[in-house]
Amino acid sequence: MSVNNYIPHPCNTKITKPGYYKGEERDKDIALFNSLIQKNGEADVLDIGCKSGNLKFPGATGLDIAPNKGIEVVHSLEEYPYPFSDNTFDIVIANHIFEHIEDLPRVMEELYRILKTGGHLIIRTPFFLTHGSYDDPTHIRHYTLRSIDFFCVESKWKFKNNDAWFNKVYQKLFFGSEAINPGRFVMNISPRYYEKYVQYWFPGNTLMWVLKSVNRPS
Repeated sequence: MSVNNYIPHPCNTKITKPGYYKGEERDKDIALFNSLIQKNGEADVLDIGCKSGNLKFPGATGLDIAPNKGIEVVHSLEEYPYPFSDNTFDIVIANHIFEHIEDLPRVMEELYRILKTGGHLIIRTPFFLTHGSYDDPTHIRHYTLRSIDFFCVESKWKFKNNDAWFNKVYQKLFFGSEAINPGRFVMNISPRYYEKYVQYWFPGNTLMWVLKSVNRPS
């Protein structure tokens, strides 16, 4: 299926009973979405690699490499450019898809291009020390606490020659269902100390970031 400059249908209905993705802190997605509905009356959302309509964010445009019910755009994330005009989406959701990406810098540039200025990119991916990051043979990339800093303007690690410009507005490392995990306690106090001394003893499970698209520096 070939799609050229697909135009999404904005959603204008607030979400009260989420039934899509069952992962950690999905309320972050919903709160961002509902705030846009309240402010603008509608929101354009893209859910990449969502596989089917049952898993994608309600009202979102679904993009996946394979056709399925609820997938409006069939396209590979490794094929550029994406079939959307610049400044199309308010929110892009990437639930457990970044670990499958080979050329992350190029993908980040494309997501930045299709996001509106001030739009949000929501990422969830396995933490590099969890077995879930390595069990799936299609996982080709593994993420640490600082992996996304290379695309954030406030970071000293920012790739200067990469045209993806974000502010990191939220980051969290989840530790699964363990009731007591010393890693969670240390992480909440000092991510740097956790990363340097504790993470190999008490590894996390899933990483989540919320990034905000900002203007290119002049």
